[in-house]
Amino acid sequence: MDPFATLELEVRMDLDPATLEGNYLRLSRLSHPDLLGSLPAEAQIEAMARSARLNDAYRVLRDPWHRARAILDLRAPGAFAGAKRLSGEFLAGMMDLAEEIATARGDAVAPLRARLRRTIDGYLQRICEQLARGEYHAAAVSLHESNYHRKALHDLDAASA
Repeated sequence: MDPFATLELEVRMDLDPATLEGNYLRLSRLSHPDLLGSLPAEAQIEAMARSARLNDAYRVLRDPWHRARAILDLRAPGAFAGAKRLSGEFLAGMMDLAEEIATARGDAVAPLRARLRRTIDGYLQRICEQLARGEYHAAAVSLHESNYHRKALHDLDAASA
């Protein structure tokens, strides 16, 4: 499924949220199964399927991480799967980060959380730039690495809750 085509949008990372939502709502109204009750059963089934595709596309495109993955899948099929093997240096750093998160207490939590958020924001910016330049393998690697940092932030938030 191409979520951009489904919602009649250009394939790009910097989607305008109002345009995204507007297209979703407009297209949803046109195919909402509740509004098509007078149609034959086959047409109603197709409307339900179209509505489900719209919902899925909207869910993907309103999240920048899912949007980046969708662009990778469209522009360079297989790039994400082909970039799963990360460097030993990166993985060692992630092990150190996991230990830092496991032992973070009190006043150490907020600065660590802020550092992780800056890192994650940096990944998103880098991925946007890489996709814009057509550097799909690099974007795929960055997306994989960002997943580790986003999971680390989630772990930190869970441990400090």
